[in-house]
Amino acid sequence: MYKLPILPYLFQDLEPYIDTHTIGLHYHKHEQNYLNKLNELLAKNNFDFRYNIDELYYHLDELNESDRSDILYNLGGVLNHN
Repeated sequence: MYKLPILPYLFQDLEPYIDTHTIGLHYHKHEQNYLNKLNELLAKNNFDFRYNIDELYYHLDELNESDRSDILYNLGGVLNHN
């Protein structure tokens, strides 16, 4: 299963440009939700997580066609937040 990356900075390090609350919301809620759904869809497809998350896009054809758009949507959400 994929996990949230450990950030190389503290949430407050981005202030005053982005406040701590916004960073926390995006990291703990938005990105986590995309990641949870992605992991759920991949498990449903018996995916063995052999690719790192950055490579997954190039292997979508190995997954069930009916789930690909949902997988791509959630993968995009994770990669965007990363």
